[in-house]
Amino acid sequence: MCKRIISFAVCMAFVSICFLAGCGTVSEPTTDSFSTESTLPSTDTSASEGTETSSSSGDSQVTTEPPHTDPLRPYVITFTEDGVEYSFQYDLATKETTLFDIYSEKETVIVPAGFEDEFQYWRISRLSSSALTYLVAVKKLVLSEGIEWLDPNFPPSLQANLEELYLPASLQILGTGYENGEDFLGNLLSVKKGIYVDDANPWYCDVDGVLFTKDMSILLKAPENMGTETYTVPDGVRVLYSYACSDMSLKNLILPEGLLAIKEHALTYCSSIRKLDIPASVVRIDKESLPSFLTEITVSPNNPNFHVEITEDGRMRLYDKYGELIYTTQAP
Repeated sequence: MCKRIISFAVCMAFVSICFLAGCGTVSEPTTDSFSTESTLPSTDTSASEGTETSSSSGDSQVTTEPPHTDPLRPYVITFTEDGVEYSFQYDLATKETTLFDIYSEKETVIVPAGFEDEFQYWRISRLSSSALTYLVAVKKLVLSEGIEWLDPNFPPSLQANLEELYLPASLQILGTGYENGEDFLGNLLSVKKGIYVDDANPWYCDVDGVLFTKDMSILLKAPENMGTETYTVPDGVRVLYSYACSDMSLKNLILPEGLLAIKEHALTYCSSIRKLDIPASVVRIDKESLPSFLTEITVSPNNPNFHVEITEDGRMRLYDKYGELIYTTQAP
């Protein structure tokens, strides 16, 4: 009889403990309980965990959500201003806010460097590769002061109409891609008329809409329509970067003495250029870097790194000093 009483008491005590523990536990809200369009850490502790909140001011509106602490699940924030919808992602681990989508049918879009809700100001520093996918009508794109990082590859939908791009003084990184172990800008800033950089930017500059590094040693990107049939690369330029020029209307390109390298695809799409002179200073010409339809190529007699041989059918073949074939011209 005593054993039964003791067993019963132990069981009741165990049930009581489980009950009390259960009352003190609040289950974490799942991802499904939140809107996938807008998740934002709320500092309002009075808000219930399952309640979505929003704030608006004038033409601006931000949709917010209850907080979570999962570092693997970033907050997604939707912000609408002046008829343009922006989607941002806040990474709990890195504390960075990245713009990954813009929806607009306007021809001019000014990308903000941040936004403010009822709790705080959120600074935007990065633009992802998908951020500009839906700007199919934009002709003028302005990045606001404060944006520091831009993905290199513009989507085809944006490239179709983009004429002018304005980069702020704060922009530090034109993000890199990789090809054969080397970085390149790919379709970066494929614009029709010009890429313009704030004079105060310490990393980049432009000359008449052509993008260079600040010291003018690297020509990074020229617009697709330079407005001239002849372009002279400025003195002091040491490198023509990958995909530097794709102006199909350009007929003559003058390379300066002092140029050292022509990187892969730097001039491939300049399909109207027929003749090119290689200066004595050039030490590197990547394969598939020269204009596709050359009929004549010459190398300075003082250049020890490259030479040209003519075939029986009149084609010109460019070889490096190791005897490797770099380029073959079209038949004359």
